[in-house]
Amino acid sequence: TGYAIFQVKFQALMFRPFVNEVIDAKVARCNHLGIVAHAGPFEIFVSRLQMFDDGEPDFDAARESWMSPDKLSEIKEGSKVRVQLITVDREEGRWSTVGKMAGDFLGSIEDEED
Repeated sequence: TGYAIFQVKFQALMFRPFVNEVIDAKVARCNHLGIVAHAGPFEIFVSRLQMFDDGEPDFDAARESWMSPDKLSEIKEGSKVRVQLITVDREEGRWSTVGKMAGDFLGSIEDEED
């Protein structure tokens, strides 16, 4: 008859970002416009204007890092950050997201030992 029945077992981890969701990400690149961080399968762009509540951050081109206005927090490639998603869009199979770190409990987070 050509019919076949197969029993298949699998596990899947589903991850879909939502607007206003707060997630942890790892900084991939820093430039004079802001940072690009990775969280799972997508990139999050955070503008320099959305990084800190208390003023304009300083960009150090030689070190490719951002320094908070109070000079207590440095964000560079490899840093872990907590970001709130402002926009979430999916085009041509890729996620495009914009986030912010200005706000309570957002921004640079300490590395945790496992």
